[in-house]
Amino acid sequence: MVFGKCPECNQERSGYNWCKPCNSKHLQNDFNNWTSGNEKIDKFIQDAQLNTNKYWEVIEWIPYDRFKDVKQIGKGGFGTIHYASWIDGFIGKWDIENQQWKRQRNWDGEVGEVEVALKKFDNFVNFSDVLNEMEIHLKTWTSDASIRFYGITQDPETHLYMMVLEYAKDGNLREYLKINFNNINWKQKLYNLYYLSSRLMGIHKLDIVHQDFHPGNILSDDFKYSFYMVISDFGLSKLIGANPNNPEKKNIFGVLPYIAPEVLSGEEYTKASDVYSFGIIAYEIVTGFPPYPDIPHDRDLAMKICNGLRPKIPFHIPKLITRMIMRCWDARVTHRPTFEELNYELRKYYIGYRDYLKEGTNSEIVLQINKAEEFSANQNHSRGTEEFSANQNHSRASIWKNIFHWRKESTNKTNSETATLTPLNYKTHPQAIYTSRLLNFSKLPKPKNEENFEKKLEELTKSTSVSSAIASKLYVPDF
Repeated sequence: MVFGKCPECNQERSGYNWCKPCNSKHLQNDFNNWTSGNEKIDKFIQDAQLNTNKYWEVIEWIPYDRFKDVKQIGKGGFGTIHYASWIDGFIGKWDIENQQWKRQRNWDGEVGEVEVALKKFDNFVNFSDVLNEMEIHLKTWTSDASIRFYGITQDPETHLYMMVLEYAKDGNLREYLKINFNNINWKQKLYNLYYLSSRLMGIHKLDIVHQDFHPGNILSDDFKYSFYMVISDFGLSKLIGANPNNPEKKNIFGVLPYIAPEVLSGEEYTKASDVYSFGIIAYEIVTGFPPYPDIPHDRDLAMKICNGLRPKIPFHIPKLITRMIMRCWDARVTHRPTFEELNYELRKYYIGYRDYLKEGTNSEIVLQINKAEEFSANQNHSRGTEEFSANQNHSRASIWKNIFHWRKESTNKTNSETATLTPLNYKTHPQAIYTSRLLNFSKLPKPKNEENFEKKLEELTKSTSVSSAIASKLYVPDF
């Protein structure tokens, strides 16, 4: 892409309104006018500024007094999130006439305050881990995979450093699904899955594994438009091959239901482990259910996951989607797809369904989604008209259990028994914990699939092979 010539040096710009050689000098000339009070953070910011190719890649040291209306809005496993208004706005371009940076509040160049999120790290977090998160977040942001990183500041009272990030107005995916699931159609579900796989594909291309991938770390300004959906919280992330012998890295941190079984049993975290987490998130996106909300997230659950326990996928979910999710869940790590494969597959499904809505063109995913929507319509019609009598063979509690977990007896359930439940009508067990934490589980068994898992996956593969072959020959236009 051609961005025109720089009016200062008459050379081609490296980005929109950005000349790397000239602007690197302008940034460097300002190095003596600020300091974070920490040499490593100063060097991190300075190196980043000297290597900036586009204006939105710039990170800065931002004095805390340049923020107002600061208030805590969330807490995670390793820190707190605060809302704030950044008075100055971010660097947009160099003002040649006035020899200073022109700042702005949005992509359109408007001047004004910017809503931001301040991530403050807890006292117990090692500084090296803080710096590692900042470095990895910057890599992923400049590769368009994570939420925007504006810079770094410091709380004047606690002296704790804080990352200054873009404020995501729609919050995280978990809260969004809880409130909005009944209004999310299949086009949006496929769009969300496609874009989410794109973000993770970008992260993996950098040889980074996230290691803490769950809906609480998926943010958006507007989830209806998936290109706004981004990844956050790289506190547990690592470059592949980095610190292989660090004993602290052997500890297991995260949200238990999203952690791959091989990690729980003590094996190394790999790209395939992120794929497993994606499979759990995909299940949540298409069903509305968080994984295992009705039971404690303890060693017993970890043991069951290693022995093949997985969330129960409702039978009416499109088989192509069910197969994709199950492939991600496979205890045989080498059988899981890569994000390149997932992205290609989900792109076909999304475009196939989008074209059906526009032009009426048919495909296997369209037929399966139409069946799913027909079932949902019938479910809504029957909801409230069916009652569970006291002398039924299966109690409400047992039906509820089978909605979520693989059980041999679940194959005996009738459609009418599951049709009366709504995805958002669930209670969360007080020990079902969906924030990252240290999990001190030891001597867990080697991961394996549930008894019928591989047979069911093979049957799904056979039943969808013809449609997949046809879909692979379809022309997929750019959009």
